[in-house]
Amino acid sequence: MTVATATLFDYAAEPVTATQCPVCGRDNPSRPATDRYGFVVGLSACASCGLRYLNPRMSADQYTCFYQTAYRPLVNAYCATDTTGQRAVAAATTRALSIAERLQSRLRSPVTTLLDVGGGPGTVALVLAQAFRCPSVTVIDPNPADIAQAEAGGCRGIVGAIETLPPPTDTYDLIVCLQTADHWRDPLAALRWMRQACAPGGMLWIDIVDVPACAKVYPCACLWKIDHPLYWSTGTLFLALQYTGWRALEFAYATHKGQAVQYRPGFWCEGV
Repeated sequence: MTVATATLFDYAAEPVTATQCPVCGRDNPSRPATDRYGFVVGLSACASCGLRYLNPRMSADQYTCFYQTAYRPLVNAYCATDTTGQRAVAAATTRALSIAERLQSRLRSPVTTLLDVGGGPGTVALVLAQAFRCPSVTVIDPNPADIAQAEAGGCRGIVGAIETLPPPTDTYDLIVCLQTADHWRDPLAALRWMRQACAPGGMLWIDIVDVPACAKVYPCACLWKIDHPLYWSTGTLFLALQYTGWRALEFAYATHKGQAVQYRPGFWCEGV
């Protein structure tokens, strides 16, 4: 039995709409593929910028509902050995400590306001806040249950997908976006929102799964996921950053047990 049939979410019953490349706007053909949960999806590879993306795909409202009701059960069913999420929390904490160590020497001024985009229950945000002695921490996530947990830990929470939020009214010295850019439907809108939310002299750390590099490590059956509308490479992320007012200052890989993870690159960015 596939994970798809073991959960209540029926992707095949959801209405989907054909879409152009979310980075450059090109029309591209779509081919069927089976994602890691067992769902059949449509997949396009942009002939202009190289981005791979789900095509057709669910609407923004459908994805919001999916993240609020089906996402956690689906991932927990797939990660059957980590149904309590403890291993994921430990991994997130380790990742946050690694990010903090990397960023300490690069920050131009003290961090008094920190934003974690797609920050879930606030695990990473709270570790970074402690590392940077930051008194104000905000987490954005579409899942109300995760935001409630983040707020219980002392974060300010904003429920929603960043692409659909109203323009920001606050600014932040440091914005982090970890394991989130793959989940966006509209990456340019998300990056522009963060650029508007970046304080003068502020910085952004954003990472992705580099699919061409990942394909060298994992079989294709593990790459595609209905919860990942986008499949980046370092080149396509660099283009998207350029299009939305960000300047990439440094490129670095995440590390695991002291070794660089070649398919998990990140960019340290400033506003242009």
